[in-house]
Amino acid sequence: MTTELVLLISIFVFLVARAFFGDHGPLKTFESSGPRLGARIEQQLSTGRDFKNVFGQRQQWEKPSAGAPDGKFLQ
Repeated sequence: MTTELVLLISIFVFLVARAFFGDHGPLKTFESSGPRLGARIEQQLSTGRDFKNVFGQRQQWEKPSAGAPDGKFLQ
């Protein structure tokens, strides 16, 4: 009985690991879709799509008053 249980668990773990880390798993899918998502966001930012105010006018880009972020938390 123990041998069968060990075999069934190992087969299950092997199949689940293959589903997650295989060629069609979620890790590979998200890895390859990152650049495509970034390109869509940049295109929407440059064309002004989905960035309208209450009156239906497009928002104009303004230069930020502060400098570029340095990656540190404010204290």
